[in-house]
Amino acid sequence: MRFSLSTSGFLTFFLTAYLWVGLLFYKVVGIELADEALIALLLFFTLYMKSRRRNTHVSKEIFIFVCVIVFYLCYSLALGITDKRAILFDCIQEIKPYITFYCGYVLFPEFGQRQRRFIIRNCIAVALIAVAALPSSLSRYQYFMGDHITLLASLSMTLFVCCSYFGETKGIIRWLMLTLGLFSTRSKFYVEYIFTVYVWRLKKKLNFSNASNIVGLMIVAGLAIFVIWKKFSFYVIYGFNDGSGVARSMLYITAIMILMEYFPFGCGLGSFANHASRVWYSPLYDKYGLSHLQGMTREDPSFIADTFYPVTAQFGVAGIAVIAAFWIKRYRELKSLCDPMMYKTGLSIIIFMATECFADTTLIGNRGGILMLLLGIICGRSKKYNINKSRINED
Repeated sequence: MRFSLSTSGFLTFFLTAYLWVGLLFYKVVGIELADEALIALLLFFTLYMKSRRRNTHVSKEIFIFVCVIVFYLCYSLALGITDKRAILFDCIQEIKPYITFYCGYVLFPEFGQRQRRFIIRNCIAVALIAVAALPSSLSRYQYFMGDHITLLASLSMTLFVCCSYFGETKGIIRWLMLTLGLFSTRSKFYVEYIFTVYVWRLKKKLNFSNASNIVGLMIVAGLAIFVIWKKFSFYVIYGFNDGSGVARSMLYITAIMILMEYFPFGCGLGSFANHASRVWYSPLYDKYGLSHLQGMTREDPSFIADTFYPVTAQFGVAGIAVIAAFWIKRYRELKSLCDPMMYKTGLSIIIFMATECFADTTLIGNRGGILMLLLGIICGRSKKYNINKSRINED
């Protein structure tokens, strides 16, 4: 396939490369900065396209985003809780999903039929390789994406969303791709699967003032709780109540303490519950009595970057409010879309991210790249629709 230096052509290349290098063969390639390299390339391309169009206008939201980044970077360096290298490294990790989103939000291209087919065929090829790798994965040999089969859940959701966005008419194909994630045997994916099925069964958009929608959500939520109750009680109820020292539970407890002590802007970048605070061991683990727990010691810090929501303690109450505003705006943009397929695809991404972040760092890891890009493109459609609508009203 011939690629021109067009927006749709470049993004076809980006999505395909990310599927293979950023997800499936991420560990095999041996370059764990592959996703960062691809996202940096995406950012440079976006800036190039804006300059080529002679469009130097920066939206209010993106301007605020840049200001927030600069503020927290300066704040973290001034606070000086952890190593400067940790602060800079974590800054890159934290902004990565938002950069990917805003690139898609600014570009929002129209893909041609050949490009759509090309991406879907690559999705099918990746899915077939993942299926072929399952026997070795289940017998605890190294899986293509790493040494943990749970990564299969993120891959299957990515394939499902790609096929949904790029117009795969044979629904059985994309649903088989989503079902592939059940082999990850992760409780959180069971929840994501249940809610995704519910979203795609909706005849209209989700309406929280509609009685049938509320009842449906309660039934789905009840089923989800039933499915994950054993894991939920282990990590949350018992971990919180008896102080058993489960790392994930203690991260949540400590995050609340940090929010209160470092009000309102948090403890700063690279200082808590992320990979940077594990590499450059943060003093906060000693301060809050976590450094003796299994998986959180200097010798074995493997459980420190085990979940995302505690990471938000770095940004404090003010930062959490900004993050919440970002996601609320995304949902509102999805609701304004006329295309039900795009609405359901975008809502599936939001549900997946919200669930994953409870017990994983998918949002800021390599596994969230394609999903955030597609969410940006979908929400960019909403922006274009609202602009056209306002012009019509003016006429």
